Amino acid sequence: MVRIDDLTNQPEPLPPSQRMVLKFLETHTDYVFTMSKDDVSLLAHWLQTPDRAEPPRPPANMEEFERPFSESTVKWALHKLYKSDAIAAVKFRGRRYYGSKVAIQRALQKTAPGEDDAAR
Repeated sequence: MVRIDDLTNQPEPLPPSQRMVLKFLETHTDYVFTMSKDDVSLLAHWLQTPDRAEPPRPPANMEEFERPFSESTVKWALHKLYKSDAIAAVKFRGRRYYGSKVAIQRALQKTAPGEDDAAR
């Protein structure tokens, strides 16, 4: 039995992929990612060893990367986290970059006023 107030006040739990991507972004505030195939592939691979401070060196063939989640799952996680306002994004020089709210604030502080098109 659950009280109605408790039922409606509890946030919906995040799926494992979103939870892992969110935790990763919140602990790697020096990095932001686009939705490009290379960025998403690198993020998917980095999630295999998320405690590394620096990104893993990519092999000549990005398809050789082992990863806990597929590229499409990581891309979907970034999208859902952004839409739910769990992470932020900034558009810079025509590209949208996703990261933790701290990372995006840091990026905005380092860009000249007017260089970024939009941030959330």
